[in-house]
Amino acid sequence: ARTARTLGLYGAQAKIAIPALADVVRNDPSGTARIAAADALAAIGPDAKAALPAIEAARADPRMAGRKDVHDKLAEVLGKLR
Repeated sequence: ARTARTLGLYGAQAKIAIPALADVVRNDPSGTARIAAADALAAIGPDAKAALPAIEAARADPRMAGRKDVHDKLAEVLGKLR
């Protein structure tokens, strides 16, 4: 989560990390890590649209069913990137 937050500080300059951040959003068992990665993708901006499928998949992940904070953040980032 800390690395994702740091990448988010670089904004568009961190676009090389989009695939790794998308993987965290889609697969990490930690909701906190998913939120941080989603925030970083939003900070990267339009170049992060490639991560939209990962964000959509993460919203459907049953492991996050009880994490309203994760679902809210993912929905927010989807809105920013669409």
